[in-house]
Amino acid sequence: QVLQPFSLFFFSYAISIVESPLLHLRYIPVQWMASIVVVHNIAGNLVYGPVEFQRPLVAMQLYQILKTTVPVVPESFKLLHDTRILTGPELLTGSGSGGDNTLRLSIVYYAPSFCVVSWGEPDFGGDSSAVAEDLRDGVLSLASTSLAFAAIKEDGRVVVWGSEAAGGEMGAAVTERLAAAESLVTTVVGNDAAFAALLRSGEVICWGSERAGADTSMVRSQLQSGIVQLAGSSQAFAALTVGGQAFSWGSEAHGGASWRVADRLAEGIVALASNSMAFCGIRSTGEVVCWGNPLHGGHPIGVEYELSWGVRSISSTSSAFAALKEGGRVVSWGSSEGGGDSRAVAARLSSGVVSIVGNSTAFAAVRKHGEVVTWGSHRAGGDSRSVAAHLATGVVTIAATASAFAALRQDGSVITWGDPRCGGDSSLVAKELTHEVKSIFSTQGAFAALKEGGQVVSWGRAAAGGDQGSARNSLSSGILTLKGNHAAFAALKEVT
Repeated sequence: QVLQPFSLFFFSYAISIVESPLLHLRYIPVQWMASIVVVHNIAGNLVYGPVEFQRPLVAMQLYQILKTTVPVVPESFKLLHDTRILTGPELLTGSGSGGDNTLRLSIVYYAPSFCVVSWGEPDFGGDSSAVAEDLRDGVLSLASTSLAFAAIKEDGRVVVWGSEAAGGEMGAAVTERLAAAESLVTTVVGNDAAFAALLRSGEVICWGSERAGADTSMVRSQLQSGIVQLAGSSQAFAALTVGGQAFSWGSEAHGGASWRVADRLAEGIVALASNSMAFCGIRSTGEVVCWGNPLHGGHPIGVEYELSWGVRSISSTSSAFAALKEGGRVVSWGSSEGGGDSRAVAARLSSGVVSIVGNSTAFAAVRKHGEVVTWGSHRAGGDSRSVAAHLATGVVTIAATASAFAALRQDGSVITWGDPRCGGDSSLVAKELTHEVKSIFSTQGAFAALKEGGQVVSWGRAAAGGDQGSARNSLSSGILTLKGNHAAFAALKEVT
């Protein structure tokens, strides 16, 4: 998401961590470049840095640095990344949400408590009334599967709602395991039908559909400790250990069997990426290791050399991958109908790209100075000629539904294109999208724009969150961030 200065807080800074071309974990004795940390206030003035760090940072280190070196930072503050508040032990790895190598965080004075507001398809999490009491305050972050939500609370509890078949019900055994755990839950990751909770100790606990990864019997011993990152395809999970090993479990057809490339995943992996049926691991050298469905990019063909060095981050559609390399070069592979073939725009992707976003079957890349390049399914936004004049410069970040894109410009306005039924047509709310938009979120069929002051504007398929319904009044102010699944939104709102 875009850098967010929050007016609802008394104090707010924006942090940009400009990382090395590769993302590196502790205890991995491999080549890497230093990270540079720069802190700006909401006016764009430099507050801290640039400072070069010779090893990767964890969030708790950055908390301590800011407390001890920046006099104006209050004692009580939190760091926010996308839809979750960092609680301390997380490694500051992974690219920014737009796919580039600048990790965008916000530092906010943490006076309020947060509750949850949900809307959209009731059975898929749009109706949270059954757990309303647990969501009325103390919520730190949100996660989702395709049809359910999970909220992490300040006391470490996890509250779920939505489709029981997709993780909206934990069951007694999982509830007891989480309650008995000696450390708190820090992160929850969802795929289509299961959740995986990462505890501060590095242990992982899963629930939801057994076929989608809730059954961890084959990897149970490996999930007891030392896990630092999780990723999900549609029916499987992959984990990265502190020692740089990666492995997966769940549906074999969706990347759950990594044994074929186990020797290449045994060490040196520093980041994970996924689409619906395949996974990728980025090695410390910039080499990419893929596994899963070959037609979805699990076996790169024709780009092996390009993926043997210099890859900084990877984005995906449902059936293809796009790698961002040093110098801003883009390499794509996987289903040609799903964005795996970028030859038509190869010249514009040869350098200068800073971020990439994918929907189900198309990609959109942002170049330096905010120019947008698209490819893939024309109906899904791979053809952006109708709005080309608005995408020639000034775009900051892009969000995607299943078959449409929404670009946030530097002036706070929003440009949409792609399937009109999935948010590509924003004409009904056009006046509200001309200014003061801070970030954009999405379900599979609708967009939600977060504006200054915490107001939410949504459009697209009504049943997928485009219609706020009875939640409209609650979304008029005080919203901090949002999370979307296939057909519903959940928002963190300041408790007044």
